[in-house]
Amino acid sequence: MTRSEPPPVRRTSGFTLLEVMISVAILALAVIPMLLTREHCFDNAYDTKVSFTIQELAKRKLADISLNVTHGRGNGEFEQARGYTFEYEVTLFDFRTGLEEDEEDRDSEYFDTTRSDAVYADDESDLIDSLTARHVVLRVFAPPKTDDEDGFEYVIDTYIPVLMTREQFEKLQDSENNENS
Repeated sequence: MTRSEPPPVRRTSGFTLLEVMISVAILALAVIPMLLTREHCFDNAYDTKVSFTIQELAKRKLADISLNVTHGRGNGEFEQARGYTFEYEVTLFDFRTGLEEDEEDRDSEYFDTTRSDAVYADDESDLIDSLTARHVVLRVFAPPKTDDEDGFEYVIDTYIPVLMTREQFEKLQDSENNENS
């Protein structure tokens, strides 16, 4: 009797181990960039939310300061947004002291306020008794996302007009100087 050879093994379904490993490697290479993009999108969404929140809180606090604070400093935490804090400083500024550009640096954004005739040298009689404003510097801080990062800081530096007599201005300026000394 002759020995017959076994029939050839035919693969009808399934994958070999090598095919499975190659498929997993290709899938991993495709998924990693998608996961990184997803995390980047979440970070951008968080930053946008914090930026919007911090700006809205700053606008509300500036409105509160403009209605209730004549001069001084303050700080605190927002009740409606936990972790968000603020600090402000309000000082009086008399525009009659002038806003003349510095002679040495004409391109500078900063002004020399030492000359009394810089703005209205000729006809001050038509002006109100005092051209004063409150110089407000408001800083709003957002909590950091993680302990390793710094939080956001939003700064508003502005002037709010004040209508007062010269005597009222000098009285407030004197009390401000007494507080600083």
